[in-house]
Amino acid sequence: MTKKIFRSILAVAGTVLLASLLVIMGCLYEYFGSVEKKQLHDELALAAAAVEANGTDYLEKLSSGHYRLTCAGRRGDLRHGDRCGEP
Repeated sequence: MTKKIFRSILAVAGTVLLASLLVIMGCLYEYFGSVEKKQLHDELALAAAAVEANGTDYLEKLSSGHYRLTCAGRRGDLRHGDRCGEP
C-alpha cells in the first residue's frame, strides 16, 4: 500500500514539475522574443537616422561579419553597390 502511495505522489510531483517548467519556458520565450524584437527595431532606427544624416558613407564605414545590411528603394526594390544612394 505504501509503495502505491509513494509512486502516485512521485508521479504527481513529476507531472507538476514538468507542467510548471513548460509554462515558465513558454513565458520566457515570449518575453525574450519581444525584447529582441524591440532591440532590433531600435538598432534599425539608429541605422536609418545615421544614413539619413550621413548618406551611404555610414554604411560603407561599417565592417563586420556579424550582420548584413541591404539598401532598399522607396518602392521596395533592392539597391546594390553604387546605386544604394540613389532615390
